[in-house]
Amino acid sequence: MARILDGVLRPPSFAQEQELLDAVEEAAQALCPRYGLQPDDCVKEAARTSNWGRHVVGNNWWELQGTGSAGFITTLTLRKRKDGQHGGWDKLETQLAKFASPRDGVQAWCESQGRA
Repeated sequence: MARILDGVLRPPSFAQEQELLDAVEEAAQALCPRYGLQPDDCVKEAARTSNWGRHVVGNNWWELQGTGSAGFITTLTLRKRKDGQHGGWDKLETQLAKFASPRDGVQAWCESQGRA
């Protein structure tokens, strides 16, 4: 397993690492080659983007935006304005896709890479 994760920060616990690998790796091995992608790249990006599974919404390990097979969730982030107007904060809404399964999430990630 460590081979797949070279170059990615290690997780805080083995349980989180194993959960990530179990959820994503099997689907990545099956789907990524169909798109000409390396399964390792899918798993590495999932680990990096989700902070080792700490920030995952609806099997979306990659923070893919839009609507997934299970709909979407809207997140709200506050960002301090440089000019100090409007109370000094901007609200940023992001629509993150939710997927019914890890396999659906991996397929969406593959499709987002722009290869057929």
